Amino acid sequence: MASMMNISQLHTNKLNESIYDELKEDSPQYQELLKSVSENGLLTPLVVRPDGLILSGHRRFSVVKALGWETVPVEIKEDGDDRVLLIEYNRYRAKTGSELMREANLLHAVYAERAELNLLGRGNTVAEEDKVDARKEVAATIGMGERTYGKLKKVYELAQVNPNAAAKMAAIDAGTISIDSAYKSIRTLVKESESKGEEKPEIPDMVKFYNSWQFSENDPRFGMPHPGRIPGQIPANIIYYYTEPGDLVVDPMAGGGSTIDAAEYLERRCIGYDVAPRRPDIQMHDISKGFPDECRDAQLIFMDPPYWNMIDEGYSDGSASRKSLDGFVEWYDALMAAAGRTVRVGGFVAVINMGQYFRLPAEFTDGYIDWPIRTYQALQRAGLTPWARVGVTYPTTLHGGFDVEAAKAGRFMLPILGDIIIMRRTK
Repeated sequence: MASMMNISQLHTNKLNESIYDELKEDSPQYQELLKSVSENGLLTPLVVRPDGLILSGHRRFSVVKALGWETVPVEIKEDGDDRVLLIEYNRYRAKTGSELMREANLLHAVYAERAELNLLGRGNTVAEEDKVDARKEVAATIGMGERTYGKLKKVYELAQVNPNAAAKMAAIDAGTISIDSAYKSIRTLVKESESKGEEKPEIPDMVKFYNSWQFSENDPRFGMPHPGRIPGQIPANIIYYYTEPGDLVVDPMAGGGSTIDAAEYLERRCIGYDVAPRRPDIQMHDISKGFPDECRDAQLIFMDPPYWNMIDEGYSDGSASRKSLDGFVEWYDALMAAAGRTVRVGGFVAVINMGQYFRLPAEFTDGYIDWPIRTYQALQRAGLTPWARVGVTYPTTLHGGFDVEAAKAGRFMLPILGDIIIMRRTK
C-alpha cells in the first residue's frame, strides 16, 4: 500500500543516472509526462527505500518537483539488491542500445559478485544446479536474444575505442540502424579484436587482385567519419602495391585519417596534413603552400583531393572546393606539380578522382569535367611517368540525400565510378 512522503525526504539514485539517459525538459516525452501528471495526478507511486532513495520513478519525481508538489505517494521497498531492482523496475521502459548495455554490464558485475560469494561459501566448488550462464541470463533480463545481445555487446565495446563503431552505436541509439546491420558494418573490427596477438596474414584481407575495385562500405579500421570520405581500403591497396614496410607515405589532405590508419596497419610510416585537422595525428598545413621538407623521402604521395564543388558540404571555409572553377584548376595543377617535385626518385604519386556531371558553371559548354584525365595530364606535365590506372566503384553513400533528390528532379546520374591515376618519378 502506498504512503505519502515529503519531497524533501526523497533523493535520486546515482546508479540510475549512470545507466539511463536524462529526460530533457524540452523533450516531447517529458512534456507529455508533465501534462499527464498535471491533469491526472501520479497514477503509479514511486518505489523508494525507507531512507528516501528512489528505486523507481526518477522521471515522475522530476515532474512532480517541477509542478511544485510537497508530498508524493510512495511504496516502501526494504528488501532486494538495489542494482537488480533498479533494472527490474525499468524492464518495460523504452531504452537505447547504450542503456541496455549499461544495464548488462551492471548485471554481469552482480552475477560475478554472487559467483565469488558462492565459491567462498562452498570451498571453491559450486553445485551444477547453482551455476548461472551469465550471458544467457543477462540477455534474458534486458529482453534480448543471446545472439543479438552478443552483437550489441561487440558494437558497444568497440564504440569505446573506434570512432566508426561509435557512429554505428549512436545510430542504434537513434533507431536509424538495426543491431545486426551495425554489427555487419564493423565485422572487420570484430575479427581484428578476436585475433589480437595472432600474426597478420601475408596478404591482407582487403587486397584486390584486379584493377577494378568495388567496396560496398567503409572499413571501420581505417579513418573516421568525414565529408566525402572514401573507403579506407582504397589507400590500403595503393600502399600495399606501391610501398614496402617502413616506407614513408604522405597524404596532404588527410581528412578522416584513412590513409594514416591504413599505413599503420601495413607497417608503413605516414605523415598526414589538412587545413582543418580532425585528429591529433594529422598536422595542420595548407598544401597550397607546398609540401614540407619532411615529405622529401616519400615513396608514395596519395591524394584524394576535393572534387571541386561536387561535395563541399562540411568542408572548412579554406577548402579548395570553395574556389571558382578557374581558381580550382590553377590550385589543382600546382598541387600535382608540387607532388611530382616532392616524391623521391622511384616513388609514386596516386590520385583518386572522378568525372563531374553536376554543379557545373552556367557558362560551361561541355557535358562534364573529366577530372581523371586532367589529373593524368597535370602529372605528365610534372614530369612523372604513367604507371597504372585503377577503376573504382564508390559506395552510393558518397552522395547525400539532397544530391539524390536533385538528381531525380534534374534527370541526371550521380557519379560513383572513379579512377586512380598512378604515376612514377623515374628521374
